[in-house]
Amino acid sequence: MSAAVRSLSASLAASAVFPFQYDAMTEQVMMVALPAVAINKAAFLDQRVLSEARGSSTATIQDFEAAAEALPARSPNLIFHQGHCGSTLISRLVATSTSTRALREPLVLRSLATLWSSVSAGDSTVSPAVFKRRLGLFLRCFASGAPPAILKASSICTDLADMALATDPDVRALFLFVQPDVYITTMLAGPSNRIDLSAFGGLRRQRLRNRGVETEPLHTLSPGRLAALAWLCEAVAFCSAPSDGRFSLMDFDRFLADPASSLQNAARHLGLAVDPAAARAAVDGPDMRTYSKAQQHEYSPSLRADVLAQARIDYAAEIDAGLGWLASRAARNSMVQDVIKTLSA
Repeated sequence: MSAAVRSLSASLAASAVFPFQYDAMTEQVMMVALPAVAINKAAFLDQRVLSEARGSSTATIQDFEAAAEALPARSPNLIFHQGHCGSTLISRLVATSTSTRALREPLVLRSLATLWSSVSAGDSTVSPAVFKRRLGLFLRCFASGAPPAILKASSICTDLADMALATDPDVRALFLFVQPDVYITTMLAGPSNRIDLSAFGGLRRQRLRNRGVETEPLHTLSPGRLAALAWLCEAVAFCSAPSDGRFSLMDFDRFLADPASSLQNAARHLGLAVDPAAARAAVDGPDMRTYSKAQQHEYSPSLRADVLAQARIDYAAEIDAGLGWLASRAARNSMVQDVIKTLSA
């Protein structure tokens, strides 16, 4: 092992740096040094945190792999989700009530999810076996250090769940979601949400096609139908992961109906000890009254309900169009029908 690899491995073990970005074209990994407090606070571990970085460097993928292999062979527990369904809030509440480390939406995992769409379709020079090994090494880096880490992936990463669970028999994961009508309404209610639908629509359509679900070209789909496609894509990915009890569903609206109890159940599923008083204090705290991605803004469950109620009036036709699109997919594809039943149970 070279001196550079030993130094990188020591930095990873001490959580002094973390893998920020992986470029499969150049086979380079960008490493970033970021204070622990900034990591725990950040809603996204992407370009938005670079202003707080204490430094960065690059390593070849070969040096990165050698350094990561020297770390303990474990992976973080994970939160996957459909997007815009309370996952950032849940990750904050879990971290607060259990004193765990929070890692939210690392850019490198988003890049890996995009790469996997090509790898799984046979359109990449990276083989599936190499990809799976590298994913495990990146996760090993995120699990390094103490206390235990809970990693919240980006919404486009659910296809990685089965491989992530295979890296460590002790890994547990949550899949956070809302019902189709709630999701479609939410995505139509905010201009930035519609940008999400456009930005990731092509990837989601390809991911569905990789799993045998054909859809119309994106340019023929209205916003409500695009939102339905996004809901279906992550739901299919969840249902395609192993069903051995380690990957559990969490309906955000059911959480809101009994947040303290739901938080305790989520923490226990992730293998974390949580005191009932700590769970109650977390859900009674400021996180439940602010917008989790930008905590300077107020956003309570009651305000969310008001926003959704108004959106149901403003976008009634598009919501119906999206639900109709889902129903038509289910009529043509028994797997889609089963997926909808699973998440509606």
